[in-house]
Amino acid sequence: MSEFAIIMPSFGERPWAVTAFASVRQYAECYGMDAHFVTEDNFDDLVLDEVKESRGRKHKRAYALKSYLAWKYLKPSESSDGYSKVLVVDDTCIVNPSAPSIFAEHSEASLAMTSTSRYHARRSHKHIKSLAALGYLSTVPYDA
Repeated sequence: MSEFAIIMPSFGERPWAVTAFASVRQYAECYGMDAHFVTEDNFDDLVLDEVKESRGRKHKRAYALKSYLAWKYLKPSESSDGYSKVLVVDDTCIVNPSAPSIFAEHSEASLAMTSTSRYHARRSHKHIKSLAALGYLSTVPYDA
């Protein structure tokens, strides 16, 4: 087990996520990090009874799981000491394997986050398709 982990949660019908995770896994391997592709919500210890689904925010549990997964992978357990640093990446993200180590770029006690707009997500999907079409992600099937 590495000291660092990158986690990509992806729940539901998201055909691009396998291709996006391939780029994350390749990047993680370059720096000796672990990469986790979380596709099943089997976290019974995350109870959100008081959070009701509503119009405009239908997938509150999926949003909550992103924060929860960071905590879950940092927390020591019976089978693991936990990671010292964790990065949760959206399943629309493509990571360039030659990018610098994200963990080397940020201090020990830092928290970074960004918001994603619909425009950004569309650009990400377009970029995934172009990388797949050019064969950069040829080892991963992509069904657009």
